[in-house]
Amino acid sequence: MVQNADLTRGLEALKAATPDYQEAGDYFEGSTDELFSSDRMRRLFGRQLQKLRLNFAQTPVLAVADRIELAAATVTGPGAQTALDQAQASLDGVLEANRMDLELPNAILRACEFGDAYFVLDIDAPAEGEPGDTTIDVFYNSPLTGRMVYQFDNPRLPAFYLKRWRTQVKNTDGTAVPVWRATLFYPPDADNEFSREERFITTGGSSTGWAANEYQPYLGDEDSDHVVDTGLSFFPCYHLSAGGRPYGKPVHINAYGPQDAINKLAISHLTNMDFTVAPQRWALMEAQGDTSDVDDFDADYYHDPVTPVPDVPGPDQTGRYEAMDRPSESGLRAEPGSIAMLRGVTNVGEFSAAPASNWLESIDKYIDIMSMVTGTSIQAFNQLGGDIASGESRRAADAPEARKAGKIRLQISGTLADMLTDIVRLITNNPDLAVSLQWASTGIVDSKDALDTAAEKVALGVPLRQVLLELGYTPLQLDQWGVPDADYVAASGTDRIAMIAAAGQALAALSTAAGLGVGTDDQLGPVVQELIDLVLGDANAG
Repeated sequence: MVQNADLTRGLEALKAATPDYQEAGDYFEGSTDELFSSDRMRRLFGRQLQKLRLNFAQTPVLAVADRIELAAATVTGPGAQTALDQAQASLDGVLEANRMDLELPNAILRACEFGDAYFVLDIDAPAEGEPGDTTIDVFYNSPLTGRMVYQFDNPRLPAFYLKRWRTQVKNTDGTAVPVWRATLFYPPDADNEFSREERFITTGGSSTGWAANEYQPYLGDEDSDHVVDTGLSFFPCYHLSAGGRPYGKPVHINAYGPQDAINKLAISHLTNMDFTVAPQRWALMEAQGDTSDVDDFDADYYHDPVTPVPDVPGPDQTGRYEAMDRPSESGLRAEPGSIAMLRGVTNVGEFSAAPASNWLESIDKYIDIMSMVTGTSIQAFNQLGGDIASGESRRAADAPEARKAGKIRLQISGTLADMLTDIVRLITNNPDLAVSLQWASTGIVDSKDALDTAAEKVALGVPLRQVLLELGYTPLQLDQWGVPDADYVAASGTDRIAMIAAAGQALAALSTAAGLGVGTDDQLGPVVQELIDLVLGDANAG
């Protein structure tokens, strides 16, 4: 039994957060149950179409996560360029060995799905005096298996990180016993120069893994101390949160309600399709009608077609039915030109199934609602039959989605930069180095109107680099293309004519303002003179 207040606090925090994470995962995967207004309706329809997946709640997550893409991680700091290049090569080697081109997008996606995601570094350094390189493994950790716990008096600083997972150990007879493992990771503090770990394990296979008193110190295979000094001067656990601080929230949390409505509409619509294919019929009988004689329909019409008759002789009774072994007693004939004579029936008909539009139009409406409450453009849902916006309309519709992606990118950028900086400093033993991140734009604007506007900006002297940045290109791309970081690009030729024309329009507007009494001559005079000097000065410079 372990008496550790942090282990108790961490397990309780992880257990309390787990249901919300599981709910977020269920809605992302489309595995939620249908909601029913009563137990009677649940009994009637609860077993139908449980695996139906008409999952739109996943779309807000994918729409944001797909916009967050790391373009480059660059080592910066003082020193010779050769040393920086060597550090960059070392960092690239670690990233490649850990397949961060796949791991990082997955971590970003999970942060958007759950609201939280974690990276944990596993450092394997050679023993002192022994040759070899330090191996750095970067592992994504799900919020379902770990929880960052923050200090009471400063929620920006982590107190520890708890990781809990299920595994197996072997008894002396070789049989495997399921157990729970838990590890507390602590950052360096005033009492400890280095970060440390405290490791625990449950004592038996029947434990739940949620109670601290089920654990005992884990000594490993060599009976070492369960408290391990990592020798790292930094905290090797990193919390990526999306949509909140210190803990995030699922990007699609507001999609839960509309998704429930869509599920119910889709399931009830498919149920209604059975009545469309095989309508429910009715027959109006005479008040004194006699129904005691021969049936209108064959007996096999009424018998269960999957119930075998046990008294039918033969080695194989499967598929044998009582009705097939009796002569037909039906009063009906299914022949061309025949007349169906129904005794005692005055009228027949069928109940029409409800039109499909009752469901499909409602589903469209709930998709619109989901788009609105999650801040996701309707184009992201690829709504069938809807008008696809283009140009400025599409950019305006995408703006909330792009802003959300930008905010989440800003949240995780600092944490990710800290992790990569710690890695570089560890492998180079240079505490002055750092890592800066360049992100791909949340969207490149390439419509004709936007490019025409960009060309006009360049003609008026706005630096080309600034214009391209506004269009969504990254600094890394512009560096590769050799676009200069100039303060000002002078206009010439026909571009200067455009400047003079713009100045003329400004002078005309000022003249109109003076005529309307908006400003006095003393107020407008200096403005007009400055504008003229600006144009003439640029012309003289040419």
